[in-house]
Amino acid sequence: MAKTCPQCRAPILETQRFCRYCGHRLDHGFQDYIDTERADEPVPQGAHPGNVASEAPTWIPMAASPTTPLEKRRRRPGLITALVSLFVVAILGAGLLFFSWLPGEPKTTVTLPATPPSPPERPPSPPPSPAQPRASTSPTPTRRTPGQRIERRIGQLLAQRAIRLQHEIDSLKRRLQHSEELSDRERQELLAKVEELENKRLEVLAAVKILQSETLRDLLRRRLLKEDALRAVEEELNKLDIHIDEEPNGTKPQSQ
Repeated sequence: MAKTCPQCRAPILETQRFCRYCGHRLDHGFQDYIDTERADEPVPQGAHPGNVASEAPTWIPMAASPTTPLEKRRRRPGLITALVSLFVVAILGAGLLFFSWLPGEPKTTVTLPATPPSPPERPPSPPPSPAQPRASTSPTPTRRTPGQRIERRIGQLLAQRAIRLQHEIDSLKRRLQHSEELSDRERQELLAKVEELENKRLEVLAAVKILQSETLRDLLRRRLLKEDALRAVEEELNKLDIHIDEEPNGTKPQSQ
């Protein structure tokens, strides 16, 4: 006689302690249940009760076991463990990624200077030759002629005069801006004075530019300097006791 589970009536083996279908425990009260089942079964006619045990058991093919609540409960711990492991791995990966993005301390690379190679051995130097006079290595100072010195002095004088004219112009402009008590006539006179000084300053600057491109003798001979600049030149020449019709070095110019 086939043995069945007392709970789900599924066929079981004697060596089983739990039912493979419902998970019911079979070790407690199992023998009493078997004896009760055997006592309830009728004995066929002509059959001896002792021959029942010698008959070959009839096995019922097992059907596909459905998923029982016990198996579901057994699977849940593994699933929970896997989820917890994935969560821990994700946290560790995010932490490593965050710390890798943090800027680290700048690395200071110290480069040790290479040891210079030892100089090759030189042959013994020959005996010194008799002393010879050394050539002078100092640059020869450029000597300026009297005419060049005069031209340089005149250029400095013209530049200083241009600066003084600019100061006078700035002073008059400030007076026009900050003096509210000036009458219209006084204001017009100041504006005319500013314009006059500006023209003189331009003449002096033009004289400086011409002096840089031509000699003073040609400028004086051809009267290329304007009135204000020419007056400044004449004053400087008078200080040097040089007349306009003379060469810068004091000689008379040749007639052309």
